[in-house]
Amino acid sequence: MEKEQEIVEENSNQREYSNLVSAVISPVHIVDQIGSNEQTTAERDFADDENQIDDSFNGQYAANPIKKDQSIQVDYQKSIISSLCDSDENLKILTGIKSNKLLNMLIDCISDLRKNKKKKTIQILSIRECILLIFVKLYQNVAYRVLSVYFGLTSAMAKKCFVRTLKELALVLKSVLRWPSKQEILSNMPKYFNDYKETRIVLDCLEIPVKRSKCLKFRLLTYSNYKSRNTIKFMIGTTPSGLISYVSQAYGGRVSDKAIFKHSRFLDRMKRGIDAIMVDGFLIHKECADLGIKLIRPPFLKKKSQLSHTEVTKGSDISDARVHVERRIQRIRKFSIMQGPLSIEIVPYINIIMIVICGLTNMYSPILAADKFL
Repeated sequence: MEKEQEIVEENSNQREYSNLVSAVISPVHIVDQIGSNEQTTAERDFADDENQIDDSFNGQYAANPIKKDQSIQVDYQKSIISSLCDSDENLKILTGIKSNKLLNMLIDCISDLRKNKKKKTIQILSIRECILLIFVKLYQNVAYRVLSVYFGLTSAMAKKCFVRTLKELALVLKSVLRWPSKQEILSNMPKYFNDYKETRIVLDCLEIPVKRSKCLKFRLLTYSNYKSRNTIKFMIGTTPSGLISYVSQAYGGRVSDKAIFKHSRFLDRMKRGIDAIMVDGFLIHKECADLGIKLIRPPFLKKKSQLSHTEVTKGSDISDARVHVERRIQRIRKFSIMQGPLSIEIVPYINIIMIVICGLTNMYSPILAADKFL
């Protein structure tokens, strides 16, 4: 009987996650995880367990009583990872954060954010360790039970800390993903774009493999004919200088690049007759032409047997201009969680995970050297 009950509970949890996942990646209704007042199923699971976890924690560390204050931190021995990350080199290897200076900036931002919260909660870990926990999870793609060993927690505590602080980090790093003015773009124009100075943004799509679900609807939404597997897809826009300025919501792998482009209403940001978009493989010529937006893309063969010399040269120039955008995508993919396959459990948070990773990579050193700019 106990075994049958466990199977029923497992199937019930699977259905709940599948329903939530389907809502997140629906090609029609995209759930914005940041700033949403609607509590998701997964979030309710964490809320229901909150008292149980806090009671367990207070019992475990009864010798070190905790005070209810917004900056409260439990005073106990540093975790394994926290000790290792005292050096910049180890910090970079374990978390993808380039330096302790950058880490301290994030700590200050989260600290300020928590001070302004009306509802104060007991913090299981220090802010520093919460941030380290998140980026170890994203950069190494380890399980919660591994994090529990690294940080001296239970798996449930590690999971709860991950979700809470992830949302706070997304609020902080979302401000780094901004749409720059035309003057800012012109002031930071690489030499590769000398013939394409009207380019406002370079678009590309990023697909992340996801584990096969028992839910048929989820499998249909996420199956990518191009990748021949289940994936989640994002449209990412970078400036000519290589900074990420736009990240779409998550879509199922079955949705085409063109459909994502149209649904995101991306052209509303562009200025008619002034701006241009550089793409590779997006079939959006008509959509851009209708609004007077120039489309820069490599020449297609169409019905021709081969390209002319002029077309080959143009294609080569565009490829040279786009290559550093590919380098930006590679920086994102260095986070192991972006290589997949994503677990069903993590999919409901993929939108805010993408914002956190893209925001952090925007704070890295520039992709191009100073002598590569006009």
